[in-house]
Amino acid sequence: MKKLLLAVLLCTAAPAMVLVSSQATYARSGSNDGTSIPASTVPKPVRQTFRQMYSTASQTKWFYNPPVYYGTASYSAEFYLGIEKWEATFDPSGTFLFAVRKV
Repeated sequence: MKKLLLAVLLCTAAPAMVLVSSQATYARSGSNDGTSIPASTVPKPVRQTFRQMYSTASQTKWFYNPPVYYGTASYSAEFYLGIEKWEATFDPSGTFLFAVRKV
């Protein structure tokens, strides 16, 4: 009986931990809780890559993300493409990491 109870507990706990972990990742990618910074402090390679990828972006706001979020420091730009709000994230060398459309 104890083995059955343990098996049921493990089968329900593992998916719950994965769900909580994925929600935490989504919450970060969908909200800017990094530090807001002026564009002049964003590394030049990051700004260049951003301009190449999103030349029509407007109302751009920059954020610094400490290493705790992605394992390394990163920079995120929150901006509009037309009427859609987006967030794109780059590493300090200007390498594009990912982008999400914000709802």
